[in-house]
Amino acid sequence: MQNQTQAGQHRFKGHDAVLARAQDAKKEISIRLIDGTYVSGVIVARDRYTVSLRIPSKGVWIYYKSAICGFSVAE
Repeated sequence: MQNQTQAGQHRFKGHDAVLARAQDAKKEISIRLIDGTYVSGVIVARDRYTVSLRIPSKGVWIYYKSAICGFSVAE
């Protein structure tokens, strides 16, 4: 869900806007998955369907956005 701006940049809306800001700021994010588990890490990549997190001690893991129930970003 992206809108093209005049400058050629994308402006994100809703949850994707929060994910984009967390990725740009390299802030840690805690994600709750549909099975009730939580994962925490730093977003290293996002696309239309997935979010890739760098999780300390586990490396980079990829999660489908459809499997995410909620998230919180460290202040």
